Amino acid sequence: MRTILTIALTFASTSPAALIPGAALIPGAALIPVAAITPGIAHAAEPVPVSIDTVRVIDSPIISGEDITPYGGTWTAVGRRQIEDLNAQDLPSALRMLPGVTISRYNLLGSYGGGEGGSVYIRGQGSGRPGSEIKVYVDGVPREVAVWSHPVMDVIPTDYASSIRVYKGPQPYTYPGTFGAIDLTTLKRSRAGYETSGSLTLSEYGTAGGVIRHGGKIQAFDYYLGASHKESDGHRPHADGRIQSQYLRVGLDATGDLHLGYVLQHTDNWSRDPGPIDEPTPERDRFATETLTHNIRLDHDAGRFDGYAALYYEEGRIRWAVDNLNGPGTPAGNSNTDWTNYG
Repeated sequence: MRTILTIALTFASTSPAALIPGAALIPGAALIPVAAITPGIAHAAEPVPVSIDTVRVIDSPIISGEDITPYGGTWTAVGRRQIEDLNAQDLPSALRMLPGVTISRYNLLGSYGGGEGGSVYIRGQGSGRPGSEIKVYVDGVPREVAVWSHPVMDVIPTDYASSIRVYKGPQPYTYPGTFGAIDLTTLKRSRAGYETSGSLTLSEYGTAGGVIRHGGKIQAFDYYLGASHKESDGHRPHADGRIQSQYLRVGLDATGDLHLGYVLQHTDNWSRDPGPIDEPTPERDRFATETLTHNIRLDHDAGRFDGYAALYYEEGRIRWAVDNLNGPGTPAGNSNTDWTNYG
């Protein structure tokens, strides 16, 4: 959504002597290297030592960490700092700089459909539809359209993420049935006190948005809440979109090692497809999603013997208006999907 001007400077000379070091142009003669007519034996110049100051890299601007799991898998993570530095408005834009991760999208804001209109791929995996070779989780809860078994990016807001881990390759002990996984951890106040943060974004193509977050911890009780709204007119006709969400978390330290928490998330989004650039602009092609997710989770943190148990319930729906319901040349129509996930 920014215009970046790159200036490349090329230095050129019309004098042949300027093209060959150590060469001179002699009138009425061909170009002759000076060294060839100098009497004696030519000696190479002694190399001059160059001293460069030590540069210490103490932090990564791209990732917040990476490690190997106890089962031999690898993961890479981005934290709150990286998400904000990237001005990430959704999950694909938050992960776009990670090694081994590629993304696809049609619009500046919002994901159209569950395929190339807005998706994340890990080492080339994740393009299968319906279904997917990778899964997306929020606080350990799978977030996917149950009917099609693949994730939809707009229902996974990053405005309330403290970190996002990307697991590259199969992780059968932790994330079964997948060739890669993305696990988002939501914000939680762990120390006594309060914190409030927010942001307002104004950009080109009528793009604007705002986020507000507030959390606190009082003795054993903690809470966090937030709301987000973003919209854009799009960089092309029919490329507009809107994403918005609300977040609530309450928790209680049951003992020194046990924490009981409840998370409620609501999302309401839509985006439109601008279509191929060399074809007529679509008339319908609008993809809208809405979800409501409940998650009750009990965490046990005692060094090597840590883990969690969770109960979750999610209701979601997709309202997809398309110009050609069953492919090119077919009538316009609507594709409606409703699902319920629990476990």
